[in-house]
Amino acid sequence: DTDPTPKWFWQGDYEQGVADLGYRAQCFLGDGYAGLPEYAPFDRVIITCGAPYIPEALFNQLKIGGVMVIPVGDKQQQMKRLVKFGPDFGNPHDYLLQLAGDCKFVPMLKKTNYGQ
Repeated sequence: DTDPTPKWFWQGDYEQGVADLGYRAQCFLGDGYAGLPEYAPFDRVIITCGAPYIPEALFNQLKIGGVMVIPVGDKQQQMKRLVKFGPDFGNPHDYLLQLAGDCKFVPMLKKTNYGQ
């Protein structure tokens, strides 16, 4: 498709597109720093908004062996891949953090009314 017009997808469109690729995913709108503790623990998490730091709540919602991909930084962001080996976010031996390059995402939001 050579049309330069931005494409906007509703949540259902995105989820179907991901399913067509052979993945099972759900999209949520909410407080990115809090995550989704009611659905945890997660095997894999892709965060699609930039956070100034990795929220501990998101780390805690990963299973041991779980992987999170998240853009981190304020003005300059780096894509980071975190693999969880243990329960303590304060212990650097409990996770592996890999850098995957510079990126730019919209900012992660704390709890708001989300358009209500």
